[in-house]
Amino acid sequence: MQVKLYSLLRKAVGAGSITFKLSGDRVRVGDIVDLLMKEYPEARKLGFNPVVLDSNGSRLSSEDRISCGATIHVMPPPSGGAARVFVELVGPDEPEGHVIERVLSFLRSNAGDDTGAVLIFIGLVRRRNLGRNVKALEYESAGDLSLRVFEKIASDILAMEGVRAVAGVHYTGRRMPGSVTMVLGVAGVSRTHVLDALRVFIDRVKHELPVWKREYTEEGSYYILGGDTLEVDED
Repeated sequence: MQVKLYSLLRKAVGAGSITFKLSGDRVRVGDIVDLLMKEYPEARKLGFNPVVLDSNGSRLSSEDRISCGATIHVMPPPSGGAARVFVELVGPDEPEGHVIERVLSFLRSNAGDDTGAVLIFIGLVRRRNLGRNVKALEYESAGDLSLRVFEKIASDILAMEGVRAVAGVHYTGRRMPGSVTMVLGVAGVSRTHVLDALRVFIDRVKHELPVWKREYTEEGSYYILGGDTLEVDED
């Protein structure tokens, strides 16, 4: 996989192009960026979320997959202004500490000079729910559609008064009791602005994001659909 670098990233890495040897036919864009930041700490220290384009100039999300042997272009946000919205859907193996760090780092790096508060919500899997002991939760998403909805919600939150940056990461796949399910964050001018905005952000993600939750308990499993539950046979 050839990765071409531009501007500050090129200077941090010390090269305009690097090559990664990767396995598999198609590779997740987010994994390539993570590998870049791991291999080149100076790039990670820059503190911004890079923009990734394919060879046709189309912007790629972290969940997009590209063929091995292709070329991608990784660059800082354009001079028209830093990106102020960052959202991701990640698999169950993504380290929780990395997720929390990415959200906080993005908010602090992109919020602007008048930012006076950052607030982060971390959702956890309950150990007990609806009177039952929970063994696991399974989150299923609609893939790219879910990501686009997530981006739209975050963009709407960014438009609220006093909000300067918005970031969110939602897990997919199986999560165990006590583990993180989502990390949502808002940076803004004051605590009042971020408290109001984060409350709306949480509610909209819970009610609008196309992610479905199946809960496994000692008595069986069921989907949680809105305020109702739908019992299902075990797989």
